[in-house]
Amino acid sequence: MNLDNLIHASEIGSFALSLVVIILSLLSIYYRSTIKLLADGLPAYGVNHSVALRYVRAVWTLVGMQRQGIHRESLFNTARQRIEVEVVRPRPILVGPASRSDRKAHRAKVREWREFVSDQLGQLSDEGPKPIQIKNTTLLIKNTDDVKRYFEALKRQRSNLKQEFYTLLNFESGFVAPLRLMTGLIAKYEENWAQIVEAYGEDITRPNDDLRRSSLRKFQAFTFDCWLLWGPSIPICNCEQWEGVVALQFGYGDENNSIAVYGASPGDVMEKLHMTEPHRIARKVTVTGRLQWGPAYSGNTFCPAQISLQSDDEEDLLIKAAGIGRDVMIEPAGDNVSAKYYSAYIWIIFAMCDDNGVPFHSKESEFRWRDLIPFFIHGNIADLDTYDMQTSELARSSAAAMVRLVNENKDKGLKFRFACAIDETACGGSMIVSPPGATIRSKMEEFIVDAPPGSIKLAPFDRADPFERGALASCALPAIVKSYYDHLDKKQKRNHG
Repeated sequence: MNLDNLIHASEIGSFALSLVVIILSLLSIYYRSTIKLLADGLPAYGVNHSVALRYVRAVWTLVGMQRQGIHRESLFNTARQRIEVEVVRPRPILVGPASRSDRKAHRAKVREWREFVSDQLGQLSDEGPKPIQIKNTTLLIKNTDDVKRYFEALKRQRSNLKQEFYTLLNFESGFVAPLRLMTGLIAKYEENWAQIVEAYGEDITRPNDDLRRSSLRKFQAFTFDCWLLWGPSIPICNCEQWEGVVALQFGYGDENNSIAVYGASPGDVMEKLHMTEPHRIARKVTVTGRLQWGPAYSGNTFCPAQISLQSDDEEDLLIKAAGIGRDVMIEPAGDNVSAKYYSAYIWIIFAMCDDNGVPFHSKESEFRWRDLIPFFIHGNIADLDTYDMQTSELARSSAAAMVRLVNENKDKGLKFRFACAIDETACGGSMIVSPPGATIRSKMEEFIVDAPPGSIKLAPFDRADPFERGALASCALPAIVKSYYDHLDKKQKRNHG
């Protein structure tokens, strides 16, 4: 090729590049908000892409959407749907060195994924987009950062829109339980073990503590921390702490793999499920609903016991179930009904009291947690036989531990009093689902031996006048745990600035 031909080819290339830039510029003006939403909202897969690369990807995605004949007025909602599909079902990624067969298999997975995306975007009707099928909550929780990224992008482009999915999600399997998961230490402090360990060391040597450096204080502080590590769940009841919007727990495998689901009366939902799966805490279901962002809610949308669902610190995902009233789309699951596996902390809490039966920190509401000793076991709350065996074991071991603590601390006038449990709120209200079988507290009665008379009180609580006026009941635990976290935060600021 001679010099003239090279110059001519260069001119053509420059013209083509300029034409592409002009087209991209026009698209950016004409579809500005849609392109910005795609650029900022599509999953990043852990890579900090440059602004230019994100916008090129956004325009390329937009062009692909237009090839499907989607009109401009529908493009923004279709872009939402496109992002939501990729958040729920991420594009296959080839990681690390790969052989020829690995690359071939990867290309096949990418083709399958593209066909899935195309099928989802092509299923628009008067009723909205086709619901996305999702196996369970696992992948969605894993991709919480991508969900947050999308909702933040949506807010920037359409601040008047709710921070929720445009597309319905159809969860094929999971378990619903009348419980509320509390934030665990590990999640709260992002596995900052140094902060947890340092706080424990200070708590057992706290000045003006009559139990300072004692085996009892060490046991209480460690057990309370251990119970909170991954976050336990509390039961839902009908007391004033649950007045307002109430969400059920919906998860797969374990309570820490769960999302709050709401949209109907929890009592009505559990009553409907009771007909097919009676006498168990967690029931296997399918759920259809719209994913939402908890911190986007303002005011007191949820009940006091669940107000943290709206907290910026929690960053909770929510599912608003489709349907109304008893027709809400939380239905019994018919597949593989023998797979009754949903684990959670099964727990019971006792309060350490003085010789008069009054908690040591009764007048210090910010330190109530220092009186609480939880006993717990990780168990299966979806299978009645397993649950019954595990609650019996918990009752036996808890009773033995308390008898030993009382006998080893006779000089302190120590007494234990039942505070609450996963199967007894002890607040004066009634649980929306009765516990299956005998309660943990009642099972403990046969194991309390060799303890001084009156040192361990297992008597049922008085509904009209609950212990400490309900200040140590399960419904009060979110506030007690919050005061503990506030205590840890103050220590962190004081010790590390």
